[in-house]
Amino acid sequence: MKEGKPTLRVTWIALQNDTKLLEYHVEYSRNEEFSWNYTVNLQPYSTSTLLPALLPGTEYNVRMRAVSTAGEGEWSKEHTETTFSSEFIHLHI
Repeated sequence: MKEGKPTLRVTWIALQNDTKLLEYHVEYSRNEEFSWNYTVNLQPYSTSTLLPALLPGTEYNVRMRAVSTAGEGEWSKEHTETTFSSEFIHLHI
């Protein structure tokens, strides 16, 4: 593995339903923070994203939801993962 900044890869299974999926929202923050500080908006065909430039050895909380023509979905259960110094961590939601 190349040396670099710690990164979390978040993956999920694409939704299969009758409503038109518009995008996914992924929110994350450091575990000790009390608000969601970072949001990534992704295309409806996405099934993963990298959360870049994270701090090494730091716990992050991650959650996601889908947005369709029917509105915003419920947030997923929060997942917590700790970054290593220079590796990818895969978090499946």
